[in-house]
Amino acid sequence: MGNFDRSIFLDSFLSRIGTWLPCGWVWRRSLLGPQQTLLTVMSMVGLGNKGYRAALRDVFTDMHRKFGWGEGAPTPSALTQARGKLSEKMCRDLFCRVSREAARVASRARLRYGDFRRIVVVDGTRLALASTAGLKRDFGCPSGEHLAPQALLTVLWDLGGNVPVDWRLGPHDGSEQADLADMLGSLGPGDLLLADRLYLSRELVAELHRRGIHFVLRCKTGGVRLASEIAVFLASGLEDQTVALDGHPAIPIRLVRGYREGSEHMVLVTSLVGTDHDPHAIADLYQRRWGIETAYREAKSWHGLDELPGKSKQMVRQEVCALMLFWLMQGELEGHARQVYADEIRAQPGVNPKWTPAAGIAESPVIFNRKLLATSVALLMAAAVAGLDEAAQSWHVSIRYLWQNRARRRPGRSERRTSERPHDIKMRDPASSAKAKGGRAKSGEAGVA
Repeated sequence: MGNFDRSIFLDSFLSRIGTWLPCGWVWRRSLLGPQQTLLTVMSMVGLGNKGYRAALRDVFTDMHRKFGWGEGAPTPSALTQARGKLSEKMCRDLFCRVSREAARVASRARLRYGDFRRIVVVDGTRLALASTAGLKRDFGCPSGEHLAPQALLTVLWDLGGNVPVDWRLGPHDGSEQADLADMLGSLGPGDLLLADRLYLSRELVAELHRRGIHFVLRCKTGGVRLASEIAVFLASGLEDQTVALDGHPAIPIRLVRGYREGSEHMVLVTSLVGTDHDPHAIADLYQRRWGIETAYREAKSWHGLDELPGKSKQMVRQEVCALMLFWLMQGELEGHARQVYADEIRAQPGVNPKWTPAAGIAESPVIFNRKLLATSVALLMAAAVAGLDEAAQSWHVSIRYLWQNRARRRPGRSERRTSERPHDIKMRDPASSAKAKGGRAKSGEAGVA
């Protein structure tokens, strides 16, 4: 079962983890060269927040023979010195190189819409950093009770591939809009951008139109600075309207009210003005923006993104870049699993119509375990350093194990799920409260009259 074509792996950057660093990355007379240092940092942030000793111990266990580390791992102080040689430019250049390779295959994306190459969402989050004088100076501290420094991370996230496209890290009081403007070069024709109401502006819409990038943006529907186009649309009571952008008569925009449950007061601004784009599909697409929030939750709860150990600006950027590289590998392995089991996925039975995507949206009915993906990537990194054959074997085992532990998108329940022993019965409605008051039957009581 499954088409385990070895060329899928060989054509991927996953097969070159052990040799993917540029030739110029050479540090002589050091046990911790650029490859060893980068893989140690990735091990430190990939599977939760680890200290230097734990990360070096894990790398030593898996890769010491290939690295020639002899009887013991390098010391934490040696890792600190080695990280000082790993510049921000080196990390960003490597991310851009790997990201371009990861974006080559769009056919195995888990989410697609029409003929668009990618569905990309932008959003930002704030990271808590170690309380050092240098980080307070470089990133700043928010006012109020927060005494530790924070940083603002803004990410362009490919929803179909579950991978980052680009990212910016700056002071906690930075601008997400400015970060997006700086990252627009990573997008192009064929991309569809989703963003919440924080980003919408006439300047952004005009720039996206100039670059040929389509978009679905949520807009504000209240406040004293409401845009004139939005105010007229809200007053009209219409559900769908196409107008010209104020100040740019040659740029048409479409205003659509949200259709999905819980979004009756949501208004979307989009460049999808054609009649082949159903309003329900536009609203459904915007709801998929939540994928980046899920990624942030995973990063903070599984990868320690909210507890980065770096004590300097350079080290924090290294750790964020290492996580982005880890995410790229995770998305690549997930895409391989969908490609290997493409026939089996197509044969999956349909789900409840309530969960069927709107017209034009194609979504895989199979979900792979993201935490298992992270573990598989860590094992694959160690195998790739050992050799190509070991890496191919690890890839084969990981794909098969991911498929064995897959999940399907489940239909909604006909009734609300009720706990047998709720924390506070008074908070429930009368019917659910009466049903729950008995609690779970005790052992020996079943069948007793």
